[in-house]
Amino acid sequence: MAGPITHILLALKLFNIGMLDSNTVDIKQFLVGTSFPDIRYLGVIERHKTHPAKISWNEIKNEQSSFTAGLKFHALIDQIREEFMIKNNAYELFDKNPLLSQCLKLTEDKFLYNKLNDWQLIASLFDDILKEELAFDITKKDIEKWHLILKWYFSQPIKEDILVQVLQKFLPSISSKANQLSTLAHKIEHNKTFEQLTYLFYDSFQDLLKNY
Repeated sequence: MAGPITHILLALKLFNIGMLDSNTVDIKQFLVGTSFPDIRYLGVIERHKTHPAKISWNEIKNEQSSFTAGLKFHALIDQIREEFMIKNNAYELFDKNPLLSQCLKLTEDKFLYNKLNDWQLIASLFDDILKEELAFDITKKDIEKWHLILKWYFSQPIKEDILVQVLQKFLPSISSKANQLSTLAHKIEHNKTFEQLTYLFYDSFQDLLKNY
């Protein structure tokens, strides 16, 4: 699973190198679509309803709805990233911890944040709600809440204390473990091997994608 920033950056990368065509794919709808699935962390929808299984790159390219294409792209990124991290023994770099997966993906976001300068523009894409979002069995109020979290998240570089706040926003049930989160986040952030793996995944993503 990847974090919100990584999902946005990988989508923009494909637009920039021509693997996604902005003449046929609406960038805003695609980016909102690829940011939508993890609304599940608010506890308002089951994961399988926003993360379709066995998605192929060809299926995404042929999808008529830009929003749905983005949603499917999110699921495919999660699959590719997980297989990449397992293959490269990323999880073996740290002690087992139930919070490890979430801390890893948000630290990846921290490493990659400066790949884009205008995060305020990205945040502005979430000023309104798309009709495609309302088609899910989720209240408008909860979608608005998700948009506000994403706008807050995109609008500032991630520091260690911010990372803990992010985890608490995404996973309120772990708010009592702030000290544990901070310690784990610090270890991940200062692990050079994991940092290198993060950049390698980003740099090689378009090549990895061709295998799917």
